Amino acid sequence: MSDDPIYCWAIFRNEPPETLGYGYHKSRKKDVEEKNCMAIMGQGARDPNLPKNLPVPCSHPAGVKLGLMKDDNVVYAVCCIEEYPEAVLNKLLKTLGRVFNETHTPPAIKDLKRNSVSSEARIQDVIKAFMVPANYDKIEKVKEVMDDVINQMHENIHEAIERGENIDIVMDITEELKDNSFQFKKSSGEARKLAFWNYVKMVALGVYIFLILIIILLAALGVFESDD
Repeated sequence: MSDDPIYCWAIFRNEPPETLGYGYHKSRKKDVEEKNCMAIMGQGARDPNLPKNLPVPCSHPAGVKLGLMKDDNVVYAVCCIEEYPEAVLNKLLKTLGRVFNETHTPPAIKDLKRNSVSSEARIQDVIKAFMVPANYDKIEKVKEVMDDVINQMHENIHEAIERGENIDIVMDITEELKDNSFQFKKSSGEARKLAFWNYVKMVALGVYIFLILIIILLAALGVFESDD
């Protein structure tokens, strides 16, 4: 793939119609002129059937690949070599749209002059970032790894929270068991005391009955009778 796969780019305002900005790599100036890239992008931007907020990549008879994306206010256009990856082209158009709308509010867009955004640094940075698709793929892979790590962290946090809730439940049960244990211990102590006093009463009653029997027996033997 060529070192400079993007021929040129442009941003067209819908109403009132105007070319708000365009640019091309200096090494591609001849190609841009020979392939008439600006006219191709302008013609594509005026297509009434162009869907909103959906990147549309397509091959052109001039031997270039054209990418278009329309929103409520403008159309973003990129003209590149035919071998340029379609997925990367779609991402380029979305990024271009996001950066442009972060910089310009809808009311301000209506007041923009012709070619007023051509030299904006953020837009230039976007084009440079996508000039080498291989580098973009590497960045995307790193982002995928980072996203996986972040998602895993979120899952771990969620599981930790769930475990925390389970721990709270276990703690509640433990406290309940502890209370029940205390009540049982208290009840068992009271029961032991009650059993002890019942035992004392029974022993006392037994001793009392035993004494009565002794007295009756002694009376029957005449122990208590007088010698007179």
